[in-house]
Amino acid sequence: MLVRPHRGNTVGAAAVVLAAFVVEVELRLDLTTAARLGLTATLALLTGVLAWGSPREAPRLRAYQEVLHALSGLALVAATAHLTLLVAPDAEAAPVVAVAAAAGVPWVSLAVARGSVLSLLVRAVLVAVTLAGAAIAVSAPDAPLDVLRWALLAMALGLVPAILVRLDHRYREAVVLADVLAAVAIALGASFLLPTVAALRDPLGLPAEPGGAAWGWEALLLSLGFVLVGLSSAVREQGPGWLGAIALLVALAVVADGGDGLLGWPALLLGVGLLLLVVGLRPVRHPVRDPDAVTGRPEAEPVPLRRPVLLPPPEDR
Repeated sequence: MLVRPHRGNTVGAAAVVLAAFVVEVELRLDLTTAARLGLTATLALLTGVLAWGSPREAPRLRAYQEVLHALSGLALVAATAHLTLLVAPDAEAAPVVAVAAAAGVPWVSLAVARGSVLSLLVRAVLVAVTLAGAAIAVSAPDAPLDVLRWALLAMALGLVPAILVRLDHRYREAVVLADVLAAVAIALGASFLLPTVAALRDPLGLPAEPGGAAWGWEALLLSLGFVLVGLSSAVREQGPGWLGAIALLVALAVVADGGDGLLGWPALLLGVGLLLLVVGLRPVRHPVRDPDAVTGRPEAEPVPLRRPVLLPPPEDR
């Protein structure tokens, strides 16, 4: 055991500061690839040893342990990227990113098996980055976003059952995966909007595309947005709700860019909204009490309990 439990927060804060130092040095100094590899590998080794050298005191890891495991995985990804560039200096960015993210998945999975929820988020992001990088690497130069969209779709289809399975028994993990699903939905919608804006398309080297998307893509984007907002309302979690609202706005922008007039999606949304309004306002024969509603009744005052009287033991005669 390297980390004492009462000093865990201090060790976690030190790891965060050291990680900030590594990032600042990478951004500021013109280092060689070997020097960058040494920095990130040292950070990955240090945080990994500290993470696995800290005791597990409860079924859920403490915050400093979550941070140490996440930093270790991210530093390993950065070190793998530098190692790939050191071996193949002329490699393109997409395959390097895909290889680095894929290399970090097994290491982060070990932390997930230990009970790290933050590492679950990191792993989901790494899987998404791996699929996206591989999709861009194998896609045609004139249509680089087609394969990327299908990769994001596969990621979304894999996240939905993973969330449903975890809702009852591993609730925190389900919420984290819902946040990742919202991010995937936002990225999927952005892939249809970016090629239509020259100021964003040209720096990324994307070819121009006509506005809008196919009907199936539009239905998928709208469904993901509404499902995430509804899930947030049902489980009372703000993260999936805010991200789901952004995903819904992006979906509406994609839908609006693909047509004009009130026929199509505007008419369908209006009809569904009015139908739900009629269902919600229909009269009822017997009032049903909402278990979550505030009744306004004063809470019962607690009954005071007498303190027990401790009698001294009788003296032996």
